[in-house]
Amino acid sequence: MITIHDKYDREFKGIGMNILQPSDCTINEEINGMFEMTLTHPYDSKGIWKGLILQNIISAPTPRGNQPFRIYKTSLGIDSITVYARHIFYDLLDNMIIQFQVDFVRPQEWLDIYKNALVLDQGFTFRFVGNEEDYGTGKGFISKYLNGVEALIEPYHPQNNVQMENRSFISWFADVTLIRNKFHVIFQQWSQESTGFTVEYGKNMMGITVDEDISDIITRVYPLLNDENAPPYTKEYIDSVHVDDYVYPKIAPVTYDTSDPSSADDRLYEILVNLVTFDFDQKATRKVNINVNFQILSRLAGYEKYKPLENVLLGDLITIIDRRTNLKREARVISYDWNAVAEKYNSIELGTANESLVSYVKGGSYVPSI
Repeated sequence: MITIHDKYDREFKGIGMNILQPSDCTINEEINGMFEMTLTHPYDSKGIWKGLILQNIISAPTPRGNQPFRIYKTSLGIDSITVYARHIFYDLLDNMIIQFQVDFVRPQEWLDIYKNALVLDQGFTFRFVGNEEDYGTGKGFISKYLNGVEALIEPYHPQNNVQMENRSFISWFADVTLIRNKFHVIFQQWSQESTGFTVEYGKNMMGITVDEDISDIITRVYPLLNDENAPPYTKEYIDSVHVDDYVYPKIAPVTYDTSDPSSADDRLYEILVNLVTFDFDQKATRKVNINVNFQILSRLAGYEKYKPLENVLLGDLITIIDRRTNLKREARVISYDWNAVAEKYNSIELGTANESLVSYVKGGSYVPSI
């Protein structure tokens, strides 16, 4: 059931203002990125469509149950209205942190400091789920004048310069999936165990495209500090564990920001490199994206027993098998396209969440800082 609710509603219970009868309602979500809806509704004789106005909220089925989406754009056509809405999480775009500082904290403490630094109390909760001992601490740094969304999930683009200030939560604490459940914001540590769900050619696979890309890879870093008078790194360069995977080392200088370049020594350089290990390792690994379409067998008569294995969610690790091409690979769900009317996936994308894929907000006039 897809319903429309007043812009001030926070409970989203029952039918709200009305039950919608859209001709199409598609939801797209990317891992740690955008979470948006596009809905088209005919001009019905009862005037239900008139509730589809800016700021009102649509409640619709998603892979994680019904979720609220606030309308930010409308488009009137000849025989229907199309609206664009973001998950209620994006109310945080209207919020801001003026300044907050963290010093060697674990993920949950980082989120607690962030919450207390928000200018507006919008009723959100922020929680980390996982083993905090698996993570280092977010080193002392200051963030200033960031909106509530970018402070959490703005993608980190080093561009050969390692940023030590104004970095988001996911830039410090890797291998997590952002789960948005109404006003509850949860960062869940990735499981390294497969869900047991398999997509296989000749069984439930309906289509597959596998793209592999080694562009923009770095396997050898020449570390520099942001001061020409800083002492150089005596070892000259640092190699990735992937350096021998390629014909030649793929070399690039990387500048590290530090508040006191004059105190630099080899230990400081190595600490700085370790702070961004996950950035470096990602840049030294080929990008693999798999677009796969498959049939949810548990929706078919006689296959109901497989339902527990087919509850595929964003961030899950699943197995892909295509014996024709000797493909057998575990890959993580990084985005999906969901039909909220039929309550089924249109498509799922697996693999590496690369820069061309992930955008934490789209539409509107908001432009993220780089």
